[in-house]
Amino acid sequence: MVSDSNNLSFFDTPVQEQISLDHTGGRLDVVRAEFLAAETLSWEKLFDGFNQMYAITYSSGMDFICKLLKKFDQAEIIFGFDEVISYSLQEVMAYQLKTVERLREKASKNKLDLMSRIDDGSLRLLVARKQLSHEKIYLLKADDGRRRVVMGSANLSHSAFSGSQRENISYMDGDTAFNWYFGCFEELRESSSDDIASKALAIADSDENIEEIPVAQTVKLQKALVIEPQTDLQEDIRFVLDVKNLASKFSSFVPKVDKKGKLMLSPETIKQTRRRLVQANIQEKELRNEYPQLIVDIEGQSVTLNEKELDLHPETKDI
Repeated sequence: MVSDSNNLSFFDTPVQEQISLDHTGGRLDVVRAEFLAAETLSWEKLFDGFNQMYAITYSSGMDFICKLLKKFDQAEIIFGFDEVISYSLQEVMAYQLKTVERLREKASKNKLDLMSRIDDGSLRLLVARKQLSHEKIYLLKADDGRRRVVMGSANLSHSAFSGSQRENISYMDGDTAFNWYFGCFEELRESSSDDIASKALAIADSDENIEEIPVAQTVKLQKALVIEPQTDLQEDIRFVLDVKNLASKFSSFVPKVDKKGKLMLSPETIKQTRRRLVQANIQEKELRNEYPQLIVDIEGQSVTLNEKELDLHPETKDI
């Protein structure tokens, strides 16, 4: 059923494990699939011949999206966020502001007038306000009645659809699959995302005009909105932060890339990196003896002193 980025599976029956979780019974909607064939195609061939597109994407290449939008008379794109976040209000605001900023910059670079297309109704861009289902879906529709659903691991980016990295890409033609997936698209659009207005794209200092960000516009229309942060993601968020912090620590000690942007590793460079890290850790411990490090993690409800976690619930006699 799945293949690499240059091999696209063809179906006439509904495809792939999918999509929503029934939270009351813990059951998944699963679409049965049948592998029929595989063929090598370019991304242009995959998307050609259709004039409407409805898409859900996460990590996206704006240059590729601008190129793709020129193929369609009508398009709707929901942008999700591929990083692990709790979807608190401040995170939603920051993500939406940065998405609008990227759209504005890339559209201008590609000479694509997003504002006029939004105003004339031929384009609708939306950003997530809470976690969406994690699939990438591209629904294609033609005036002659043809329908296509493209799905898999590929986001809307050049690297995903150029064959330069491995992806699982499949597609199904026909009304049955299109209608089922379009119902999923509509549900996500109405319950989980906010429209990007053309006015938001026109504002240069968007962080100083938060009343124009998508979630603020939704509040203005609906009069009220409930934001529900995902509290069950604390472990995932902590892991991502730990990885980033550790990578930042390593950055001063690992070898640098050459003028061609490449890094040549050998057993000796690994040994040199280890020696640098050991020496840095010795110096850090010496500094901590002189300057103790106290870290208070309010969200995680923990306190560490020089990397040793303190007991926040001691017995009365110990106090």
